[in-house]
Parts: sequence; structure tokens; C-alpha cells
Amino acid sequence: RSVRFYFNMPRDKAAEQLNDFKESQKELKLNRKYAQ
Repeated sequence: RSVRFYFNMPRDKAAEQLNDFKESQKELKLNRKYAQ
């Protein structure tokens, strides 16, 4: 689903999006850990 979205982008833009996604996932995990 999201893979096709990345392929349609310029390569550097896709990498940037992917990094943003990974960072936000890390933040979510940290927030969950501290929320409990």
C-alpha cells in the first residue's frame, strides 16, 4: 500500500519520508513506554 507511494516519489524525497516515519514510530514506542 505505502510502498507504491514511495516509488512514485523522487528517491531522496522517499528516503526522507521513510526516515520521518521511522522517527515517529520510535517516538510512539517511547511515549507508550512512559505512559504506562
